[in-house]
Amino acid sequence: KAATTVQFITAGGAKKNILGGQMSGTAHRIATGRETWVCEGIATALTVRAALRLLGRSATVLSTFSAHNVCKVASGLTGSVIAADNDRPLEQFGGMGTGEYYARKAVRTWSMPPALGDFNDYHMSEGLRAVALHLRKVMPP
Repeated sequence: KAATTVQFITAGGAKKNILGGQMSGTAHRIATGRETWVCEGIATALTVRAALRLLGRSATVLSTFSAHNVCKVASGLTGSVIAADNDRPLEQFGGMGTGEYYARKAVRTWSMPPALGDFNDYHMSEGLRAVALHLRKVMPP
């Protein structure tokens, strides 16, 4: 498939997409397997892939670059599971964070880390095993 955009990430974590890039409804595939997991960022997708491998699971893992795009991509994939970011609550989303709001809107099985941040942050603070055990709670049979 053709590349439709490029995202630059600075050492400080700031993200910028190229002008005119097509991101809506697109994803970057990190791995291929039997299950499909949809994540917001590249680091989250890499962590989810590593945690699923630790559990002996084969999964297609997608990075969609934004919470809104997680919803759009996951909604079109029957049986997909969302690994959402745990963002600070926002008034415009009824007190939910952006990740939770769009995960719920997608009407898919989803999970998010127990503390603010994404699954890569959770991996760095609690270890890969903690991520794997957390994801195991929502894994497809």
